[in-house]
Amino acid sequence: NQDLSNWGEKTSKVSNMSLMFSHASAFNQDISSWNVSSVLNMENMFQEATSFNQDLSQWDVSNVVNMIGMFNGAVSFDQDLGDWDISKVQSFEDADAFYSFLGNSGLTTPNYDSLLIGWAALPSVERNMRLGVGNVKYTA
Repeated sequence: NQDLSNWGEKTSKVSNMSLMFSHASAFNQDISSWNVSSVLNMENMFQEATSFNQDLSQWDVSNVVNMIGMFNGAVSFDQDLGDWDISKVQSFEDADAFYSFLGNSGLTTPNYDSLLIGWAALPSVERNMRLGVGNVKYTA
């Protein structure tokens, strides 16, 4: 659970953050200043990171194509991701790029509502893609 906030610009050339904090059960540091604009793959990045609950709303994820299981099992995670530009996230032959994205996460209804509203407003989001959210609920 070390402070990684000073990595900010050092992450600007990273293209793959898959599994970076997977099963890091104690990790809960502020990484909001990280430059993730070159990242293509965030598959299972915070999978089972059970303590993680930091604001990532300002991350530029506009180049990410794979977010499978990104917050799956991150039971404490409850942040607003509604401003994320996920328009490049793609479906794959056997699995959608959002499969188990928020499965078993701690996302509350207001933050899930914000995510759905924000992402629905994006003009180039692939339609009919499955978004795996487990038991997360939205306002009817």
